[in-house]
Amino acid sequence: MIEQNKMGIPRVSMPKGDKSEYANISKLAHYITTTSGVVNAKEPFTMITMPSKNATVTVALKADPGIKLSKNITQYDFDIMDAVYSLYINGCNVFSPEMVARMISGNLDGRVSAQKIGSVSRSLNKLRHIDITIDLTDEYIKQGWDLPEDKTLLLRTSYLLPLDIYSAVIPDNGKVLKSRKAVINGEEIEIIAGYEFMKKPVLYTYAEQHGDIECFPMTLLSDPALSDTDENTAIKWYVVRRIAALKKSKNKTKEMREIIYYDEEEQQGAFSDLWYNQNDYSNWRKKKQKIHEAIVAELEVCIREQYIKSYEVIKEGMTIVGVAITVDSEY
Repeated sequence: MIEQNKMGIPRVSMPKGDKSEYANISKLAHYITTTSGVVNAKEPFTMITMPSKNATVTVALKADPGIKLSKNITQYDFDIMDAVYSLYINGCNVFSPEMVARMISGNLDGRVSAQKIGSVSRSLNKLRHIDITIDLTDEYIKQGWDLPEDKTLLLRTSYLLPLDIYSAVIPDNGKVLKSRKAVINGEEIEIIAGYEFMKKPVLYTYAEQHGDIECFPMTLLSDPALSDTDENTAIKWYVVRRIAALKKSKNKTKEMREIIYYDEEEQQGAFSDLWYNQNDYSNWRKKKQKIHEAIVAELEVCIREQYIKSYEVIKEGMTIVGVAITVDSEY
């Protein structure tokens, strides 16, 4: 921990002016946040990133010893990473958990509950202790790029969030905010006062290199039609990322359409991507309906903000199996 005297306590402030968020829409980021068991796997995993050239990257994820938090990287963790990256792009090298909470909600002036600070801190504490190594050798060869003389440059490593910590920061209200422990929902959580980027996360330098960072308006997240729960936060960001990826696709047609399928017996869909397991619910049918309603509410916001052109609920008989989204191509 970096100890600071009172004169040296860093100040933290929410972004001013530009009201934009940034989302990582790379296939790699999507994979590691929708697949369990990839952290501390015995072997690195290889995934195809450019099917047309059969180009792959090899990835290893490893948690620091002694970390007791869940090693799964969920959609909510993904939201935290995107929100922290958004703060970084907006010039906030030093930030507090409260700032991250406001960023993921899209409301920079909103009140932040103790529960929200706790869930943000839990995720930050996890992500700064899981490192990722990406081997780009095959991509460079298949793309025909010049290989560097130092082959170690093709192995990119960082923590998912490479952050240093401060024991105290001074937020916009001028009061010194110190690290503390808090009991939230019966769990003791360490609330770090402030964080600072040590380096840009390689999951984001990789996405930047491939044009897989999408900027979107903060208003897509802040509509009061969806309450600011952790569950709704994950759903909102998931929908926005799926739309952003569709907009970025290289399809040259004027309009593009994609279906966000819900889970089917033979194929993982949005429910699994969002880490819902029907065995965890006594009334899975009711839960599915609630998730669907939240997705539709977010799509209504996207229409109002002109981020999509239209959407359609897809049914098989009386069963809702997904939603079809139509957007205008960016190309």
